[in-house]
Amino acid sequence: MSTITFEQLPKKVENIEDKIDALTALVAKLLPNQTKKRLTLSEACDYLGYAKSTVYTKVSSKEIPFTKIGKKLYFDSEELEKWISDGK
Repeated sequence: MSTITFEQLPKKVENIEDKIDALTALVAKLLPNQTKKRLTLSEACDYLGYAKSTVYTKVSSKEIPFTKIGKKLYFDSEELEKWISDGK
């Protein structure tokens, strides 16, 4: 390993940053979308930008896609995305 002078350091750091950016882009292309598929009520509210009361209203009228397991509500992020794109 060669010795790096203080003057060379900024260029070396820039080179490392460029390589990290390239690796990050490559990983993003190779891995499928890593968004969380099953969302809790709070996560769904954040995802949709709705208050909990609004989501509860939409659930009770079966206006929004959801799954109930026991007493808990869950939302599939892909179904929510389709629901949004369908303009509902």
